Amino acid sequence: MSPFILKFILFLSACHHRVEILSLPSGAEIYQNNTFVGTTPMEISHWWVPFQKDDLDIHLIGYKKFPFRLQYPFYRLPLDIVFFRYDRMLGFKPVRHTIMLQKES
Repeated sequence: MSPFILKFILFLSACHHRVEILSLPSGAEIYQNNTFVGTTPMEISHWWVPFQKDDLDIHLIGYKKFPFRLQYPFYRLPLDIVFFRYDRMLGFKPVRHTIMLQKES
């Protein structure tokens, strides 16, 4: 199978997601693939593609850096279908993540 056809199939299986990121304390900087995106609280619009790694790093002065991976867990797919959570699957409703940052020692 050619790489173009494989990429096209993966593109068709991509899903649009909205992810809301909160941090305690708020005001942490968010970097996506080493590029500054914004500060918390923030909502990120994200295209999830199978086997693609989209990493976030959350920084706040005086706190440990928190690595976070944007991914859609496969185990949630059947539950989202059975319980009609299409709004989250298709990106109409954001998935919320609250991150508690730890102070550096």
